[in-house]
Amino acid sequence: MTDDRSAVPGGPEELDATATGIDTTVPHSARIWNYWLGGKDNFAVDREAGDAWAATFPGVRDIARASRSFLIRSIRYLAEEAGMRQFLDVGTGLPTADNTHQVAQRIAPRGPHRVDRRLLRRPRARRTRRGLLPAMAA
Repeated sequence: MTDDRSAVPGGPEELDATATGIDTTVPHSARIWNYWLGGKDNFAVDREAGDAWAATFPGVRDIARASRSFLIRSIRYLAEEAGMRQFLDVGTGLPTADNTHQVAQRIAPRGPHRVDRRLLRRPRARRTRRGLLPAMAA
């Protein structure tokens, strides 16, 4: 497998592991999930582990996508149909297309906040929060 994602500016391959304490030599389930959903916040080791898992359980990528689709439908319903305007997504996970805050903000731009205590999320959250409500890391 080629590692063509390492050249993405601001991508995870630029992460300073010594400063964050994140071990980029060991696969992580959140980064594997990110890979399955087409995200860029994963490392070669995560992609290799994700591919190995998918070889054993071929439907796992479909499950990841179905789970994301359910999240999108649920948040859209809550914001559009139920009129919910306040969202607090605790343990938000790695940013991937159509996270809770992205779906909700398309409908209710002042709604969601993100909270996560994990170090892995902080560098990415700082880079992606421009134009969004503040991301908080506890």
